[in-house]
Amino acid sequence: MDIAIAGIPKTIDNDIPIIDSSFGFQTSVEEAHRAIESARVESHSHEYGVGVIKLMGRDSGWIAMTAAMSATSVALCLIPEFPYNLNGENGVLEYCFKRLTVRKRMVIVVAEGATFKDFKLVGEGTDASGNQKQAEVAPAFTKELEKYCKSKGMKITLKYIDPSYMIRSVPANAYDSKYCAYTGANAVHGLMGGFTGFTNGLVCGKNCLIPLKEICSEKYNKRIPHNFKL
Repeated sequence: MDIAIAGIPKTIDNDIPIIDSSFGFQTSVEEAHRAIESARVESHSHEYGVGVIKLMGRDSGWIAMTAAMSATSVALCLIPEFPYNLNGENGVLEYCFKRLTVRKRMVIVVAEGATFKDFKLVGEGTDASGNQKQAEVAPAFTKELEKYCKSKGMKITLKYIDPSYMIRSVPANAYDSKYCAYTGANAVHGLMGGFTGFTNGLVCGKNCLIPLKEICSEKYNKRIPHNFKL
């Protein structure tokens, strides 16, 4: 029996190439924004108050960056796509110290896959699939920040927020509910039209059927080398 196959681009990380976004992403950003606002309130409650929010994104910083851009209170957002210097004159720690010296408070968003050039962390053990566990970057970063500010004579009050499972478990908002139904219906239309081996989604606002071979191509999934300085 011939079988036609269609995929649905499901991931809240929004790390699927070509399409505008995947369903679940907008809901995640909306919930992440609430966590950022909580961190803002905490940071304003203390002199040298710091709110650090860890957000999902092992290899993609879309949730962290989009949520950070939606909240004007965020002073720094660390994402996996760009490796940072932790130490040194142009490092993240020195930037945070200078920011706190002037503004007295700070909100920082850290994607779980953020990396540093000069501060290597290795996860301990393996997960259920046998893969190496990812290092806990955000908690390690907060300890380094507290230590650095203390060495400079500044006592910070740091609040660490990890809303990961709250974000994963909330009901879809209206946009994502509509988009989910839309992609499901269009997958069926594509199958009934005689196509197979495809996924579908919005590209520049219009629904498109995309070959799975194309969307999984290495040309979209290789990391671009960056020469990035903070």
